[in-house]
Amino acid sequence: MSGDSIAIFAILFISCTLNAGIILVARFILLNKNDIDVLSLRKIVRDEFINSDKKNQTCLILEDDFEFTKDQEFVNNIINKFFNNVKKFDVLMLASNILNAQSTDYEFLQKIIDAQTLSGYIVHRDFAPILLQNYRESISLLQRAGFKCYPYCFDIYMKKLQPVSNWYCLNPKVGKQIESYSDIENRVVDYEC
Repeated sequence: MSGDSIAIFAILFISCTLNAGIILVARFILLNKNDIDVLSLRKIVRDEFINSDKKNQTCLILEDDFEFTKDQEFVNNIINKFFNNVKKFDVLMLASNILNAQSTDYEFLQKIIDAQTLSGYIVHRDFAPILLQNYRESISLLQRAGFKCYPYCFDIYMKKLQPVSNWYCLNPKVGKQIESYSDIENRVVDYEC
């Protein structure tokens, strides 16, 4: 993002019942551009999700550059299908640039081995502290490298967690990262994923 833009991070706490589908309790946080960074997102996830009521087992994070590419009915159906069938997961990506994935028992789901882009994803409460520790490591390494070291950018650095965790992506994906200004690359980027 550039200029004095304001972004909305939608942090949605999701609980799921088999027949009723997904129940969403939304909490929208408006952040001034100066506050939009991984540290702010990390604090929000920690304070508003991990330390929240234990009935909230999953958190949907939609960054300001996420856009749904499927209609609401399709999105609701495929996410309900996921929660009705998959009992153990760590991260579910709604959009991604998949470099390596394995098929699963479900045609609507891929097991991620190597993917990047975290514009829209769902994280399970049990995995959130691990993901946050990865954020911390990424930030520390970026700070030491002067914030211009590609392998330490969070959506790249988190890739080391994928092959050793229950990390999935919907198939087909239900969203994408839209064309936007990248503070890391100092230019407008469109990853088309």
